[in-house]
Amino acid sequence: MKVLIVGFLKTGTKSTCEALRILGYNVSEHGRNFEELYEDWMKVLKGDGHFEDLRHMFKGYDATSERFAMAFWKDFLKAFPDIKLILTKRDDKHKFAKSFINQFTKYNESAFSFPLSVFSLTARRWFDIQRDVIAKVCKPHFDSKGFEVCKKFPILDHDQYAKYYEDHNNDVIKNAPRDQLLVFNVKEGWGPVCQFLGHEIPDVPFPYENKNGAITAHRLNHDSYVKKMYTEMYITLASLASVITFIAAYVWS
Repeated sequence: MKVLIVGFLKTGTKSTCEALRILGYNVSEHGRNFEELYEDWMKVLKGDGHFEDLRHMFKGYDATSERFAMAFWKDFLKAFPDIKLILTKRDDKHKFAKSFINQFTKYNESAFSFPLSVFSLTARRWFDIQRDVIAKVCKPHFDSKGFEVCKKFPILDHDQYAKYYEDHNNDVIKNAPRDQLLVFNVKEGWGPVCQFLGHEIPDVPFPYENKNGAITAHRLNHDSYVKKMYTEMYITLASLASVITFIAAYVWS
């Protein structure tokens, strides 16, 4: 692991990940967290993991981001002492909170919440991981039991999200090694990232991903792990239909 993006969601993390790919880094995909690494992350979230587990989990990868990078950045730093940290930031904490709420509202209104979370094991794992890592970041206001029952993200108060954002950023800036930290706004483009990582500036525009929470619709339509969720759902529904048909035929025979 060479680079860890430690900013909150909706601060340009997807754009920065894509920028790293353009620069040639092998970035761990979002879906790995609950397809390949589910058991490992649940172990860490329950307090049974160790920072050495991260070396195994991310062997062969150069970079990662998402909630776990943000929540466990100090553990990543122990596992990879020379890792570079990029703290992505927005211009204003209130704009961040508005965008963050919009993102999770889209998840709550999508098929991730229903029917996938009911009829797909992969989708339920996705919610399990989201629930536990958000509970870690947003204590003490997060109601994980309510989330488990309804399979929806709890939309907290705007000011609470703004405070979590500000507290996290201050923690990173205060405690990260200064020579290994870049505080970055994607509006700055290639310059700061390339200088920080020692690369020439590519002859392509800096990427701009997940505008207006578009990642939710993109994942539902394109990502392989979501296709797996749909396949599992269809198989489950077909199996239930077969069982119901068999029972009905037996009762009425």
